[in-house]
Amino acid sequence: MSQKNATINNLENTLDLYLVKKAPFQIPSNIKEALVRFGPWLIIVFMIMTLPAVLWIFGLATIAAPFTTFGGPGYTASFTLTLMISAIATGAAIVLELMALPGLFARKIIGWRYVYWSSLISIAASLLTGNIGGAILGGIISLYILFQIKSFYK
Repeated sequence: MSQKNATINNLENTLDLYLVKKAPFQIPSNIKEALVRFGPWLIIVFMIMTLPAVLWIFGLATIAAPFTTFGGPGYTASFTLTLMISAIATGAAIVLELMALPGLFARKIIGWRYVYWSSLISIAASLLTGNIGGAILGGIISLYILFQIKSFYK
């Protein structure tokens, strides 16, 4: 196994330990079942809702670029970089979630893994763009729910 795969597996095992085995609160089975049953449909709804935001980010970067020069070169680079990181990360997350849908509907672990990777990308993008609070809070909530329902996927 390569070093990269070992690191990813170690992270998954560590998260499983703290978000499932040592978690102070377990989501009740009937709620987990509902999340697994309706989760793919919620992902579809959220993807549809997110698509205009991605298009807006790309459009905003284009429209705002001439005006960012008033803030100086550092502001222009920072603004553009933040928008591009957000757009690329959101696009990658959407692609991973699209790839996850067949597996989620069939309750296969590969579908779960694509959503897991999508969450990690979103957390990393939030950290890179300076949204530390959002990364921590959103990351804990999304990963907690994901790891609580992981046992439903084979």
